[in-house]
Amino acid sequence: MRGRVLRIIPVLFLMAPAPAHAQQQIDPHSLALAEALATYRGGDLRAALARLETIPDEKLTETVSRFCTRDDVRPPLRLVRMRITAALLTEMAFVQIQKNPFAWRDVYMLTARALIRRLAELADAGRDGAGEGERGFARDWYLLVASFRHGRAEVGWSRAYLTEARDLFPRDAAVLLVSGSDHEMLSNVSAGYVTRFNTHGQRLGESRINPERELEDAEKFLRQAVALDPQVAEARLRLGRVLLRKGDLEGALRELRAALVHPDDQIRYLAWTFLGMAGVERGDLEGAEQCYTEALRLFPAGQIAMLARSEAAYLSGRGADAAGQVGSMLRIQRKEDPWWMYLLGDWWHFEARLIRLRAEALR
Repeated sequence: MRGRVLRIIPVLFLMAPAPAHAQQQIDPHSLALAEALATYRGGDLRAALARLETIPDEKLTETVSRFCTRDDVRPPLRLVRMRITAALLTEMAFVQIQKNPFAWRDVYMLTARALIRRLAELADAGRDGAGEGERGFARDWYLLVASFRHGRAEVGWSRAYLTEARDLFPRDAAVLLVSGSDHEMLSNVSAGYVTRFNTHGQRLGESRINPERELEDAEKFLRQAVALDPQVAEARLRLGRVLLRKGDLEGALRELRAALVHPDDQIRYLAWTFLGMAGVERGDLEGAEQCYTEALRLFPAGQIAMLARSEAAYLSGRGADAAGQVGSMLRIQRKEDPWWMYLLGDWWHFEARLIRLRAEALR
């Protein structure tokens, strides 16, 4: 009995007070949504998704709109409902997209996006008490969706959401950083096509990948991110690698050295590795090997740093040493290297972004 009482309390919190004569006419879909949100607040994601799924697709948007924007609900409660509903809908969208990757239009994602845009509009207008909290939540939602798409290598989708995010938050360093990583990720693909979509779930067609153009756009957005916030170490790391690939060694060294102050071992490992690559380009093979050694102190099983150090040894004329290092790398059973995650744009932040969005939704 006690557990049932605890489960009912958040439902009552989320449901707006209704006159006694109207209680018999409560919409079952709105009730299902309220119960799903209460369950989500209680920490049972699976049960919340199962309850949400009982609402027919054709009724979902209408139900959410009615439940979240009713005039008889106090504005602070409306904002709470919108945040929690958007978060739950997004988690359901992720599940549905993974089940059916070829479905272009997902009603859960579309409905969540509508709520997010509404929150951003309210915050911009200063209405209903919405402010920086709602703007931050909306911004973080776009970054989460981009991160999810990056993990699936779906740049045709992530780019649509990032374009919309830049329209809503034009001077946001985090949005610009992820936009830069989006273009950097595609610049690693030498040929092929990308299928483009918009945020309404409409297929726009295919475009041939132009690695040079992608690299230019990556540099543009990363430079903007660094200009807005020089303390964003990942922006400096990515900008350093982009400049290295473009042959601007001095610029690359400046940015990569700046990234070394970051406390995250993954960022510093990659910064040391890229600094080693810059050293090879400058002909400083001894310095390059020292950089690779520093990287391997952080990730002893780092494949890319081990391979690069072997290359530096070979270029220095130590063929046996180089061969021995490659052999050591091949014998490593546990493959751990941040490089592989780095190549997937913002994907390495997905779990942290999801946890953050949940916390913001339930605050």
